[in-house]
Amino acid sequence: MPHTTAMLFALTSPHQSLSLNDFNTWYDNRHAPSRAACPGVHSVCRFRAEDDTSAEKAEALRKGGSLSARIEPWSWLAMYELENEDALKTDQYKKAREEDGDDESKMFDFLSRRVYKVLSDKRRDDYTQFATSGKTRYMTVVSLQPDASSELSTEEFHDCSRWELTDARDPRNWDVEQTGIARFLALHEWEEADVVFGSRELKEAVSTEWRQTTIGRIDPSTEERRLLKLWKQF
Repeated sequence: MPHTTAMLFALTSPHQSLSLNDFNTWYDNRHAPSRAACPGVHSVCRFRAEDDTSAEKAEALRKGGSLSARIEPWSWLAMYELENEDALKTDQYKKAREEDGDDESKMFDFLSRRVYKVLSDKRRDDYTQFATSGKTRYMTVVSLQPDASSELSTEEFHDCSRWELTDARDPRNWDVEQTGIARFLALHEWEEADVVFGSRELKEAVSTEWRQTTIGRIDPSTEERRLLKLWKQF
């Protein structure tokens, strides 16, 4: 897996005037491939929000303290792994963006473009094999930050975080920076979501005293937590 130090998240929902098929045809055949071909872009993956109402997941969420998590109006995520943030500033990337013309204003009801820098990369040694195996991939996206009034130390918090937000905007209005978004992001990937959520190992992991203390110091107004399923990899 090429060295990744930054990541672009594009959180979207299709415009109400579009069919889902038209939206995905544009994204899969034009938008995502044009970005994936740019220098410094290691991979592009699209994920779709997956509604899991299993009792196992509900119990895991309760123990994780996330029932108050904010649910944003997006249903799709495009994740771009980057050599560094400069990959978004190359002539090729700018050209790909310009060639979309006015499409972005017509394709999305909701659009949040977030850029993150890596804090800690804790992928398994066999992650590349997993990511390229063609098997079903699920991912939990967790955005969170310590409550300003808490005494949670940076070291304690970063034991469970991987990425830090550096920019958040809606490309339909570049001049306005989006606010109210958590400063940190954690990602967890697996093949079988139902198995993981119902596993003894997860129940034990979300029940430790350290985790309960840490989660209790999180700012609930900025917390986001979504389960996603891989749609397509470019």
